Amino acid sequence: MNEAAIHDRLAQAHNLLAGLLRADGESVGADEYDRAMDRIALLFDPKGPFHTPSMTVALPPALDRAVIELREIMERFRDATAESSEQAVRELWSVLGRREVVAELRRESETGRI
Repeated sequence: MNEAAIHDRLAQAHNLLAGLLRADGESVGADEYDRAMDRIALLFDPKGPFHTPSMTVALPPALDRAVIELREIMERFRDATAESSEQAVRELWSVLGRREVVAELRRESETGRI
């Protein structure tokens, strides 16, 4: 996977979560957040089985931590105001843009897992 593909995958994750946070004043339920986190985990590991409460059993440690932190950010800001939603979007990107997350995605793509 080249740099552009890795960036695209990270951007997909960011856009999915940011879209939920900016849901035009609509209340977004826990089920929608769970589905979003499932999709994030699948972006990072499309072949992995998710049979644990954290849904990240197949992910390498750096990606596992990132998915858990993304979930925590989303839960913290779920019912927040627009201003705090913008802060949440910045926090999401800071998790997704970490060197170790990008490096792990690159490593996973080189081994053919994603």
